[in-house]
Amino acid sequence: MHDNLPSPIAPRPATPSLSCVMPAYNEEANLGSLVPEVLKSLQALGGRVEIIVVNDGSKDNTAKVIQRSEEHTSELQSH
Repeated sequence: MHDNLPSPIAPRPATPSLSCVMPAYNEEANLGSLVPEVLKSLQALGGRVEIIVVNDGSKDNTAKVIQRSEEHTSELQSH
């Protein structure tokens, strides 16, 4: 009887009200402290925030530091 009804639409995740894009080149030593500081500052502004870190071809372990940070910080993503 109700087989032709469309399936419920899943709620969309909240869209950030503020995005911060950070380029990173050989920033292994700095990202561990920089990301939490930037996040704290953004959150103080209110609303949903995100940080996008763009690894710009680093030769050090920047990518690994970003990956570890992503595992613990839902507001962080990398490209």
